[in-house]
Amino acid sequence: MIIWPLQISFPVNVATAHSIEGAMVQPYGHAKQFTLTEHGERIPKDRLTQDLTFSITAEDMSVNKRIDMEQYPEMIYGWCLSRLIHFVVALRLQFPNELILIAKYDFSDASRRVAHSASAAAQSIIVSEDVAYIALRLSFGAFGGAPNPPSWCCFSEMVTDLSNEISLCENWDPSTLHSPIQPVPPPSAYKEDESEPIGQARQLAVLIPTAS
Repeated sequence: MIIWPLQISFPVNVATAHSIEGAMVQPYGHAKQFTLTEHGERIPKDRLTQDLTFSITAEDMSVNKRIDMEQYPEMIYGWCLSRLIHFVVALRLQFPNELILIAKYDFSDASRRVAHSASAAAQSIIVSEDVAYIALRLSFGAFGGAPNPPSWCCFSEMVTDLSNEISLCENWDPSTLHSPIQPVPPPSAYKEDESEPIGQARQLAVLIPTAS
């Protein structure tokens, strides 16, 4: 099946696209990926992708080539695993005999709620037959918008910092201020074999805050 960007794009006829100020049409590609069914089965799917790196009219004239990446913050969520390992080691140093619980939450789908600016949407149009699709959300992937990953990184960093520090706020009452989707944390799960001794950590070269 082909996944068309109808849910993340605004379809208009091609004639309408010509009247949009600053409109630019970008090529699109075809990616083969996997998806999960409602029963958890892994099946192949075909997905259309935008290519904002490809230059149509002249060399180095793509959307991404004309973006000043110095104007965007450093993208640091690629260091997540390294930061997580350091934090776990710091916790083990402070609490040598306590069990450490960890949870993973995927923010990726939330990116669908981050809208393009009007000028960025106008430059992220793809055309198929007589329909022009105006991208309304941040485009990712190997050839998506170059500034979108660091822009999304800012959001994910703020969410992560808030989730780590809100428990330190004395005025926060989780019974009244919580996510309606998950009002209480899920129950903790432990390894079945609790006879394995807790490993000890070595001193770190850097100071990692572990306020709780």
